[in-house]
This record gives sequence, C-alpha cells and structure tokens, in this order.
Amino acid sequence: MSNNVKRALRTALIVGPILALINQTPLLWRLAHGQSIPLLGLLRIALTFTVPFLVSLFSATMADRSRSRL
Repeated sequence: MSNNVKRALRTALIVGPILALINQTPLLWRLAHGQSIPLLGLLRIALTFTVPFLVSLFSATMADRSRSRL
C-alpha cells in the first residue's frame, strides 16, 4: 500500500467521523438506538468517509506529480 493511500486512509478516519457527526447526526442517532435506516442513509454515511479519502489521495498524488516535474 502506498504512502499516499495510507495517509488518505488516516485522513478519512479522522475527518470522516467529524463530518458524519456534523452532517448525519439524525441517521447516526437512529443507528445508536438500534433503529434501521434507509439504504440511502447508509450511502450518505459511506460517502462522508469516502470524500475526505479521495480528496486527500488526489491532492497527495498531484503534489507528487508536481515535485517530480521539477
């Protein structure tokens, strides 16, 4: 696994829960109380973690490319 992927995973594991708490509180509240949530809700929570991962990975990859061109 590349350093960029490891860094992106760490970022997603730190930023993802924060964003989930901010943006998906009602869904998380339902999950915490054993209630079911719709499939779209699960998708929203998954995307809440996926977006920081992809942004971090993209920016690290672009930085590596920029450095290699110098």
